[in-house]
Order: sequence, then C-alpha cells, then structure tokens
Amino acid sequence: MSHKYDHHGHIMLPSLDARSKMKLLLAYLFAIWPLANAAAGSERVLWVANCGDTVDGLPAGMGDTFGDLNSPVVTDINSIYAGSTYTVAYVPTTSLATWSYTTSGGYTFLVSPHNPATCTPYADGGTGTLQPSVAATATWDTKVLPSAHGQSTNVPLPPTWTAPAGTSTTEAAAPTGIAVSGTTRTGTPRTGTAPTGTAPTGAVTMGQQSVAYWGQNGGGILENNDLAHYCSNGAGIDVVVLSFLFQYGSGNRIPFGNIGQSCTIVSSGEGQQCEALAAAIETCKSNGVKVIISLGGSRGAYSLSSQDEAEAIGQNLWDAYGNTKNTGRVPRPFGKTFVDGWDFDIESNSGNEYYGFLIAKLRSNFASDSENRYFITGAPQCPVPEPNMGQIISKAKFDYLWIQFYNNPSCSVDGTINFEDWKTFVAKTPSACAKLFIGVPAHPLAANGVGTGARYYLEPYKLASLVGQYRDDPAFGGVMMWSAGFSDANLNNQCTYAQEAKRVLTNGKIC
Repeated sequence: MSHKYDHHGHIMLPSLDARSKMKLLLAYLFAIWPLANAAAGSERVLWVANCGDTVDGLPAGMGDTFGDLNSPVVTDINSIYAGSTYTVAYVPTTSLATWSYTTSGGYTFLVSPHNPATCTPYADGGTGTLQPSVAATATWDTKVLPSAHGQSTNVPLPPTWTAPAGTSTTEAAAPTGIAVSGTTRTGTPRTGTAPTGTAPTGAVTMGQQSVAYWGQNGGGILENNDLAHYCSNGAGIDVVVLSFLFQYGSGNRIPFGNIGQSCTIVSSGEGQQCEALAAAIETCKSNGVKVIISLGGSRGAYSLSSQDEAEAIGQNLWDAYGNTKNTGRVPRPFGKTFVDGWDFDIESNSGNEYYGFLIAKLRSNFASDSENRYFITGAPQCPVPEPNMGQIISKAKFDYLWIQFYNNPSCSVDGTINFEDWKTFVAKTPSACAKLFIGVPAHPLAANGVGTGARYYLEPYKLASLVGQYRDDPAFGGVMMWSAGFSDANLNNQCTYAQEAKRVLTNGKIC
C-alpha cells in the first residue's frame, strides 16, 4: 500500500455460585427499578445472549458490558436468526450498556425474533463443534432507553425455542426518541427477505463490514479532506483506516507521517494542523464508524531492530492514540480523541521478527480501558506464504485481516483468490479467530495508480459475484477498499464504490 500511489499495491443457565446468583439478583433489581418509574417510549423486544461464551460465570451479555463480548457472538447471532422473522432496531453507538451486540458497521443491534432458530453455538471461539444450545433470550413489554448510556434491561426468563417459521424481515432505523450522543434519530423501516441457512444473507448481514483507507491516494485522485464525509449515514463505510504513520525505527520510537492533506505528525509525535481531523474522528465514532490508524505502506521508511525498540514503539502508539486518560508520556496528535485500533500494512521484512513484541505490548494496554474495544488489523498481500507479514501474523494476534487480493497475479481478484489458503494459514496462528476481508481496488487506477492496474479492478456486479461465494463463510469479514478517494471518483448509478460494496454485503445487490 503506497502512501502516494497504491494500497499494497432460550435460557439454559450454567450452575451459579453465590456470587453469580447475587450478581443476577442485583441485575434484576437494577433493571426493574427504572422500568417501574419510566415514562413513555416503550417497545417490545426480545434479546439474546450468545451460545456458550461466559463472563464471570454468566453468559456473556448478562450484566456484563459490551466490551466483554467477542467475535463468536456475531457468529452465534447469525446462527440463531437464520431463517427467522425478526425486527432489528439499531442505534449508532458502541457504548450502550448490557445486552447489546456490536455487529455490522459498528452498530449495536437489538434483535427481536418471533421464531428463533435452534442455536448452533460457536462457544469460546471454537470452530463450530455442536454443543447443547445455551442461547439465552428474554421478553418484556416495556423497554426504556433513557439515553445511550443509561439503558434499562430486564433479567431473562427461559424461552421456548422453535424451528424457524418464515423468512421475512423488517429492518428499522433507531426508534424515534432514542438519544444518541445528544441527537434524536429517526428512521424509515425497510423490508427484505432473509434466507434459511447458517447465517442470514438478506436484509441484515452481521459482522460483514466495508472498510476504506483514507488519507493517501495517488493516480491524480484526492479524497474529501473532511473525514466525517465518509462517516455520514449512507456513505457505505463501516471502518475507516487512517493512512499512514510511515516512519519509525532506526532510533525513532515515535511513529510519524502524514494523514490526509492537512494533518502532519512530526518525528517528535506532535500533530500539526490535526485539530479538524480529531473532530472528524469524534464524528465518525459517534456515528458508529470505527476509526483505525495504520502503520507502514509500500513507500515508508520503517523497521524494527530489537524487542526493546518494538515494545517502546508499541507503548508509544497506545500513549499517543489510545484512551490513556492523560497518563501517556508522548504527544497526542489528536488530543483527547482516541482511535479504535491500529492497522499494520507492512510491506518490507526489515525486523519483522519483532512485530509480535510491538503488538503484544500495545494489546497489554487494552485492559486499562475496559469501556472500549480495540482492534489490531493487518493488510497482508495475498500470496501464501506472505513474504512480509506472514511472520508477523504467525506471532501476533490480529482481529481483522484485510487481504490485498490484487497486484499479485497468482492470487488476485482477476483470477482465483486463495481465500481457503488464508483460512488454513491463520488457523495455525494466534490470529485463528481473525475475520478475513477481501481487499479490492475501488477504481481502475487504484491498484497501482496507472492503467496497468485496471486488471485488478472488479466492477460492482463482479464484486457481488465474488462476495456471494464467501458471504456464508464464518471466516469472511467483509470488503476492504483502497481507497476512499478512489471510491468517490468511481460513481455507478450515483453510488460510490463504497456504497456499492455496502449494498453487496447487505443484500447481495448493486445500485
């Protein structure tokens, strides 16, 4: 990836001890008090906990914050609601209280099925071995959402699981009157059809996201310099990756670079003209769009020379861009604003044996901010073995891998991609649970900045066909695009390429 021209070129609860029983009782008391005193604004909702995963002896989601939930939750929900009739109300925030799940697009989905299917659990990050259904649901007549941070919930009661009966779905926007970050959001319901199977592939696709890099382009293309433009409702982007911090190592323990057309981060770590970008990041996050900052690129000057250097850089990345609550020891280019994760687009192999230490050090800080969830992502090229990032992935835990299926003829989208090879490879690494994304150029010029890269560009209908081959694969995470600016410059029926990709992920159709 070039910073100038190309991207990489029912409830069945477990036995509860006294502590857990007390926790459940307290959860009930805290839940019914506000309900008894609540005003209008109610709605009938059925909630579900995931199959088998536990936190402090209770199914994850019961009295525990959303931050404790992990990726199998998304798979579980997909299984539970396959072929069922349900209503989805979503609130664009990632900070709701208990009984919520973050899925597609960083949205929190409150799912209300009328006929939930039998749960096929993927417990504790397992690989799909069937276990007794322990999916937990709860029904109540009044649910009050006084604010995004003051959600009232009820304690679940045992439901009766039935076979799915019907496939129609209704997908509604956030109910009128729910305050989200100071804004009351309303929406118009949309209808669709969800097929039967292991996961819904119709109106709601959970966990499948569209990702776009922003900040560098090439080929004569400039992105909109206002990042918030790409985080507006309908922009089609769920995750935006800021590119790039492209210099570090060789004595420089604070990564630096330029992001967008205005924000420059100098070698001391100070940000210059980055205030507008910081404000835009806040807008994106309030709209449910994840913001991740990327290191590397194909034309950067970066390397690691020791474990000590790697760990120092990892700590500095947290201090500069994590939610340190002002405890960090390096400059913060975005001030109090913090990102949702760190991306590694490593396209050289200098010191790659040390990145595991960098990422481990970075991850060691995540527990200090349990209110937020952070991600480690990577953008490897498609060959397996991968010459630059293969060793890194073998030693470090990644949450998302957006694989560059272009610029390498043997495994690119113009032929046959090696998605199965990647599944086999990551299954033997700390990243075994990582979601794999199909990375594509968003414009005929995006692959390498010139016309010769057009062979790697997929027209929207071809993208839909390719995604259709993998959308039911539990490992499939979505589509990554290089880049936001190229997407803007590629309109099809008044849709940008990012909007096309999001429609493909949502309902399999193009504009």
